[in-house]
Amino acid sequence: MKKVRFWVLPNNGFQTATLVGDMLKGFHWEHPGLEVEVEVKTPASLWRHLFRSLKNRDEERRPDLVQIPHTWTAILAHLSFIEDLKGFDSALDLDAWVEPLRTHCQLPGVRGVYALPWWMELSVLFYRHDVLSQVAADPQKELDTWEGFLEVCRKIHKRLKGFPLSHVVANPNPNESVSLIDAAPCVWACGGEFLSRDGSRALFYREEVQRGVDAYLQLMLQGAMPLLSRSGLVPRGFFEGACAMQFGPRFPKMPKKLSRAVRAVPYPRGGRARSSIVGAQHLAVVRDNGQAREAFECLKYLAKPAVALAYGRSAGGIPARLADMQPFFGEHEHVQEAFAASLGFARLLPNFPIMGTLEKIFERMMERVVENILHRKYSAALLREELIHAAAEVDYILALND
Repeated sequence: MKKVRFWVLPNNGFQTATLVGDMLKGFHWEHPGLEVEVEVKTPASLWRHLFRSLKNRDEERRPDLVQIPHTWTAILAHLSFIEDLKGFDSALDLDAWVEPLRTHCQLPGVRGVYALPWWMELSVLFYRHDVLSQVAADPQKELDTWEGFLEVCRKIHKRLKGFPLSHVVANPNPNESVSLIDAAPCVWACGGEFLSRDGSRALFYREEVQRGVDAYLQLMLQGAMPLLSRSGLVPRGFFEGACAMQFGPRFPKMPKKLSRAVRAVPYPRGGRARSSIVGAQHLAVVRDNGQAREAFECLKYLAKPAVALAYGRSAGGIPARLADMQPFFGEHEHVQEAFAASLGFARLLPNFPIMGTLEKIFERMMERVVENILHRKYSAALLREELIHAAAEVDYILALND
């Protein structure tokens, strides 16, 4: 029996392998000669293992099929690590998926499709109406701007234990730090960009970027958002009822009592404009592994609307096809409206091969910044210095590719 190794991210925590295995029962029934072996990797370990296998092909195991964040598609295609899926199906097109996601399935300047969206991530602001209605006469109106949002945070913080809540705003970052995706909407709203338009140099050092990152960090500086937990445990968040608000790209299942109280609004307007960030979790086939055709058959099965919708729902991921939106949100029309509105002004990170590496550099830099917040050593000058150093590191890597 042939085996397809499928490396998947921990979309459902400790239940991920079990849920993916259950989802694949239909595939095994359709393909009795194939067995899919599921292995769960964290984003950090997945990145590490994939790039180790590029250097030491004979020593490092490779998957046949892999789930990757959309920003990794271009670099892995550029390095010839993943297959052009049109080589398996020349009629394959991307018309069924949400338009903004399509470019990140491809390598700029090259014809081909190197990954398919499994589900979408689109950042909105979730809030508990039962909590905010006690501090805001019109929560939706007061959350419309970044200044109004911070004022609501201050009001809730004064009465935190009375609700009771662990924090005002849940940290969407599992490491309780700040990622590029977390900070991007604030940076864009301030008129900042991370890379030049042609992707030839980093722009971290610019004042607009610093203002945007600092605006997001204010949530930690004011004690509204948790940072760098030392417990080693995943903190209880918004969808467990422990926080009043959360910026989130997903809409997971939750207890009925909490579900009735949950509302959502588009990302607050700040600086020059309103912005949000959209992305996707992709599926890609690894090259030169001997099981590429079988892996593609598995990818096609996983990308089927019914299968992708069911698994995406279990992970809280938003359907990557507009036609699946209504079945996904069901009775939560108000939440669907926030996502639909956000899609109109949401942006993707630039589709350059450097983006995956840039994300890693930014995350390491932000871990140092958040560590300084934790020890009460943060300053605007420190943030600016870290951003300048990060830009220099990115520029060095870009120069190597010239």
